[in-house]
Amino acid sequence: MTHAPVQHEANEQASAYLWDAAGVPDEEVSRLERALSPLALKRDEPQALALTSPHRNRALLTVAAALLGIACSSIWVLRPARGELAITVLAGAPLVASNPLHASGAWSVGEWLETGPGGRAQVVVSDIGTVTVEASSRVRLVATGRDEHRLELMRGTIAAVITAPPRLFVVETPVATAVDMGCAYTLSVDDGGGGVLRVTSGWVELEHPKNPSRVPAGAVCTVDPGTGPATPYFEDASAQFLQTLRGWEAAAPGSAEAADLLPVVLASARLRDGLSLWHLMHRTEGADRQMVFDRLAGLVPLPENATAAQALVLSKGVMDRWWGEVRWAW
Repeated sequence: MTHAPVQHEANEQASAYLWDAAGVPDEEVSRLERALSPLALKRDEPQALALTSPHRNRALLTVAAALLGIACSSIWVLRPARGELAITVLAGAPLVASNPLHASGAWSVGEWLETGPGGRAQVVVSDIGTVTVEASSRVRLVATGRDEHRLELMRGTIAAVITAPPRLFVVETPVATAVDMGCAYTLSVDDGGGGVLRVTSGWVELEHPKNPSRVPAGAVCTVDPGTGPATPYFEDASAQFLQTLRGWEAAAPGSAEAADLLPVVLASARLRDGLSLWHLMHRTEGADRQMVFDRLAGLVPLPENATAAQALVLSKGVMDRWWGEVRWAW
């Protein structure tokens, strides 16, 4: 028991260092300081420079976010693996592995949670967040551990609030897989396997062999049982944009109807609708893709040193960098 006071003293010194640079920093703080030192403001450098150089600000924000992600990831990696999650009944009489759940209990890997009509339950996902399972839902715990927490939503609705490194929380559905990138969202699946994803903070990747989608906060993506995720869109998009976008998606590829609707979709797109147009680049071909490219490039220019030819063949490096420019423009 002799090392407890020593640890307490070390914690106090590290805390003091964070406030006023007094005391001794811990190893992680020292590592981050060394990594950021090249970006430090020089004594003879005007402080206003940080406000007048958007490229510098953007670089600093990017580096800081990356370092924060690394630090957070190192914390979660050290957390122990667990074979079950805790459930609390919110309403009704949910079942776990076909057994009634009384007030609260444990949910083990491989078991199904069924809420039934009027039932609701809340799942504590280790120490990274919570998932509320709404009425008439059927969800299975596929895996839970320090590397990944994975659910399978067969039917119903869940609302997830997750604070964790990207890709630690995953939800499988009959058509697509929702990969949490640190966010809050609701995900619904109907009896036919289709569904709707609504993101309220952060963003979610919907993985699908043909139509993968990236859905940020404020956006919606519907999922069709046959074709997979539709084109994501922001909920504040204009009625004309949404109506023509849905009409174009419903029209047969290459049909006269699709040819008539695509120019209307593009003409009614705002800067913010670059989200949808970036996805349309992957959902069109030939002359249609060229039209989408022209409109998106007019709203958000290509990244530096990227070419139209690269974008038109969907070069992953260029499209990922362009995605960053589109997100920044929002």
